[in-house]
This record gives sequence, structure tokens and C-alpha cells, in this order.
Amino acid sequence: PIKDVTVKERETAEFSVELSHENIPVVWYKNDVRLHPSKVVYMSQERRVHTLSIKEVALDDTSTIKVEALGKTSEAMNISKSCVRTASLVWHFLALALHHFLSKFPYGFVLAEGDLYFTVKLHNYTAVEKDEVVLSCELSKAATDVKWFKDGVEIFPSKNVLFQAEGKKRILVIKKCTLDDSRTYTCDAKDFKSSCFLNVEREYKCGEQLFEFECEVSREDAKVNVVWYKGEQELPEGGRYDQIVDGKKRILVIQNLQTSDAGEYNWSFRHFNQNMAFAAELAAEFISRPQNQEVVEGQKAEFTCSVSKETYNVKWMKDNKELEEGEKYQMVSDGKRRSLVIKNCEPRDEGGYVVVIGATRASADLTVQGKLRLIKDLDILLDTEVNEGQEIVLNCEVNLEGVKAKWLKNEETLFESGKYSMVQRDNVFSLRIKDAQKGDEANYSINLTNQRGEQAKSSCSLTVKDVPDAPLNVIVGNVTKFGCTVSWEPPLSDGGSPITSYVIELRDRTSVKWSPVQLTKADELSAIINDVIENKEYIFRVKAENKAGVGRPSAASQPVKIMDPIGKSQEHIDCP
Repeated sequence: PIKDVTVKERETAEFSVELSHENIPVVWYKNDVRLHPSKVVYMSQERRVHTLSIKEVALDDTSTIKVEALGKTSEAMNISKSCVRTASLVWHFLALALHHFLSKFPYGFVLAEGDLYFTVKLHNYTAVEKDEVVLSCELSKAATDVKWFKDGVEIFPSKNVLFQAEGKKRILVIKKCTLDDSRTYTCDAKDFKSSCFLNVEREYKCGEQLFEFECEVSREDAKVNVVWYKGEQELPEGGRYDQIVDGKKRILVIQNLQTSDAGEYNWSFRHFNQNMAFAAELAAEFISRPQNQEVVEGQKAEFTCSVSKETYNVKWMKDNKELEEGEKYQMVSDGKRRSLVIKNCEPRDEGGYVVVIGATRASADLTVQGKLRLIKDLDILLDTEVNEGQEIVLNCEVNLEGVKAKWLKNEETLFESGKYSMVQRDNVFSLRIKDAQKGDEANYSINLTNQRGEQAKSSCSLTVKDVPDAPLNVIVGNVTKFGCTVSWEPPLSDGGSPITSYVIELRDRTSVKWSPVQLTKADELSAIINDVIENKEYIFRVKAENKAGVGRPSAASQPVKIMDPIGKSQEHIDCP
């Protein structure tokens, strides 16, 4: 049976079954409804292994998943939400080998609340001064504490600022906004943040925009009536036109200024007239504002807006600093269209970008998704030589979340078993190999894939160290009453690790207990043994040692009596 698997909300749930033969078709069901491939459902087959992947799982995906092979059905195994002990998706799957049989394998599919994230983010907001501003976002969990920031500085409730929490919603209310409130606001939920830009525009009232023409006569008491004209047309007094006499000054006031008021104005009295040119230009404004952008690391991002007149210039800013054109930024002006191009985007380019025209601002956020890459490689973390019987742990770390992994041994896919355990903790993937044996020596690799289809791979070679084989051909020679010489040949195998020394052992022929008598270096294949007693019989053997330990002993030598050779003793007796 396959072990329990925990999948968090928004991650991918993966189900696999291994059949007894290849090329056996299977059908997947969710709550007895047949599943078909889609943007969130992916089905694959690799030899005898069939896999179903359900991406971006949500709480309402709790269901029963079944797989049918050739039509035979077995009972489903129900799993209820009470089985969930952690915020996770828990599924159980019973896999049976098939051989000319029809089988169906059902299992439960239960999802609980996952990690905290924003289900609805803050959006840029435009208001007129003195308006009430409401900035709101929504989180995946109701019981979440948040903090609010204004341009990176934490703000607190006051007479003009209110914080509200309605279920999963978090709301910031500014009762009466001012021009100084044009800032970036952030809702901070510990590891997750959402930001927006509040643009507060000056309050505009009809009639406030006006223009004055002024001339002066020579004497304050001069009783001169000035006649005002626009082009050749005399302007009436009243309505939008006020004609004022102030001492020597003669003033024409045009109220509620409009673009149609642009033109040439003149005034006259008696035989004198004066012309004045006037061009009316209304306040600069945005026709369209830049939108939030999300790009992959290395790509370019482009913010675009449109202004009300082709001649208007804009400034682009980030973190309250004006951006300059160069290798990183390109500013484009095409008619009324204004663009900021950010080249070769990096994670540090993320954040809010502001475009300014006159007293008006607009903003948008840039999100840069990093490319999938390895932070820690297998062959960096692993001591590739391990002892036999030891548990081996291979670790690999990537830079992104939501990455799927496949472990391989000599390019053959590995599955959970009593031998292999595969674990994921955040962005770290681990393979545990229990009770390492010589047969576990291989090239191990991990294939990693993210939701964009980017791939990464890491590999390492594993050598399992064993103790050496037994030395060969142990011979005892040069026997005298003082000792003897023991020689041998190296073992056929060093166990995968170089031999570091040899251990010579002996025992009295009348005893069963072996005792070490001497230790030699790896390149020494003989030793002179002096720690013996004359006229006793001894048996010798040799063991080889490496980093994994001391190996099996050699075959025992023939018994040897510690004494001078007979011929040598006779020569000694015959001496005068």
C-alpha cells in the first residue's frame, strides 16, 4: 500500500498506481464522475505506473478518487474530514497488482485549510481630497492578525483612520483623505503582503478655474469704458465674463475656463486698442492608468498609460525616486501613450511603480516570478561514501514553492517503500535509503518541475563502503625459539574503500580464543611475531581493515611449534 501523503491547499495532489503489466488502460473517477485531462487535471503513464495529478486543489475538492483498470470494481475506502489532523490534504490509496484481472482501486480525497494567503488583494484607488477612502483585501483564514503600513511606516487607528475586520476581510478606512495621503498602503499578514497606491486628487469645483486679463489706463479718474473682444467678437458683460474697474486697472475675468476659450483677446477705447494672445489649457490627467504586471525572471516588464494631451510629459518613480533611462529602464513616448520598460527583470525589481503627471499620480505593482533553480545540489550535501547498514539521506533544495519532484536510481523511477522514503519540507526534498547495502550503489538523481514547465535536475553517485574480504594464503615461516614470520596476500576486494591496516591474530592450539598480536600498515604483507612462548604450538590468521571496519578473518594457518629447527639445534649440540 502507498503511504499517506499530505498536500496543502493550492498545491498539486498526485495519485499513482502500479499495475502488473504495461499497456493496460485505466480510467480515473472523482465522486464516480469520469475525469478528463484539463488545465487542472493531468494524467500520465510511465511503463506500469499510472499517475493522476490535480492542480491548485481547494477545500471543496474533498471527494473520493477511484481508478478503474479494465472494468473490475472493488469497494471504495471512505475517508472523512475527521481523518484530517493537520491543515492538509490526506489521501489513502490501495494498489493491487493486476494479471489478467479487472480491478478498481478507490481511495478518499480530503483537503483541509492550507497556508495563509490573500484570496483578494488590495487594488489601486483614486479619490478626491476630503473623500472617504476604503481599502479592502481578503485572506484565506478569518483568524489572522494584520498590520497596516503607509510607505513602509506602520500606521495605527485614529480619529481619521479606522481598521475593520469582517470575517476574512481586512479593511482600512480613511474618513477624510488629503493630498498627503497619496501613498503606498500595505496590509502585512506576516509572511504575505498586499499593497496598493492611493492617488488623491485635488478637489475641483465648477467655476474655480478662471483667467484674468488686465490693462491699465493713465489716470485713475479717467472715465474710460474699455471694450473687450475675443478675435473680432465683442464680449458681453455678465455670465462667464466679468469686467472690473479697479482704479487705473481694467480687468476681464473669464470664469469656469474651457478649452474653447483659447484664442486672441484684445481691448480698445477711443482710437487705441491692444491685442493679447491667450491659450487655455486644462489640468493634465490620465486617460488610462498602468496595470499590475507579473513576469518571469529574465523577461521584460512594461507599464503603459495614456495622457490627455500629446505634449504632456510624465515622470516614472520607484520607492519615491525618479527613474532614469539607461540599461535597466526605457521610457517611451508615442502620441498620448507613455510607457516604462523594465529590462531583464530580477526579484529585486519587484514593488510599486508610480507615474506622475502634474499633481496627479497613478501606480501599479510588478511581481517577478523566479526561475526554477537549485539552491543546494545533491552532490554538494552528500558524503558519497557511506558504511554498509547505515541510513542514507539525500537532500536537495530549490528556490520556489509548488515544485514537483521525481527520484530516480540509475534512471529508473523510485517509489515509496520499506526501502525508500521521500519527504518534502517547504522547498527541501529528501530521499531516505534505509539499511544501505552494496546493491544500493548507484547514480541517484532528482527531476524537478514547476507549474510553468521549467525543469531542474541534480545527481550524485553513491558508494556503499563494506569491510574488506579475507586476506589470502596465510603462511608461517622462519620459525625459531624466539618467534616466527607470518605472511599473506591481500584480499580480492577492499570493500569499496582502501585498506588501512592488517590485524594478525593467534591462538594457542589448546584454546579456542583468538587474540590480536600485531598490527601492520596497508602496504606491509608480512610481520615478525615475537610475542610467543617457546615450545608452544600456535595457529595464526589475518584480518584486513578499512574505513568501514575490520573484515572477515583469513583461513587459519597450520599449527606451528615455537622452537629452533631440529638441524640447527643438532649443530649446536655437536659444537665443542
